[in-house]
Amino acid sequence: MMNLRPEIAKSLDLIKRAKSTANSIRWLSSNELTGSSINTYCNWLKELTGKPYLLPTEAEREKAARGGVEGCEYSWGNKLPGNHLGGRNDYLTIKGTEGKNGYNLYNMSEGIHEWCADWYDPNYYDISPNRNPNGPKRGVRRVARGGSWRHLIRFTRCAARSSLAPEKQFSDFGFRCAMNIY
Repeated sequence: MMNLRPEIAKSLDLIKRAKSTANSIRWLSSNELTGSSINTYCNWLKELTGKPYLLPTEAEREKAARGGVEGCEYSWGNKLPGNHLGGRNDYLTIKGTEGKNGYNLYNMSEGIHEWCADWYDPNYYDISPNRNPNGPKRGVRRVARGGSWRHLIRFTRCAARSSLAPEKQFSDFGFRCAMNIY
């Protein structure tokens, strides 16, 4: 067995547990991985694969959620599907039930809130660059995107923003790794 740094060993253990309890889901609960551990996980994945994994910016996450569709509330159009109701007593849907979007990504509007790399500022888009904004340099809350199984309406618009203090942990917050492919 390899000799691993403790934070990497913990990430590996979490991955093994996640695979056994949530097969094929591409995120891990932030109840187990806090902000700095998310970066540790991305760095570990980068070391393992030799590919540049990272937490996406808010703008990257929105573009991924849209799946190439512009001018619509959701990647499939402007109307909520008939099965849009969720809530704490509802079942969490399995990966792929929302269907893949134009970029072949699943569940970009439902499931969990996904942490983004950006700090949150409610007025940031008033002053941000129009192309590839990286978010404010500092803040007290981090951006999250995506819908939640805990909410009454479990889908969220592609442009919907939420935020949370990075030290907070809830069962409906997680993350999805991104990778530059150019």
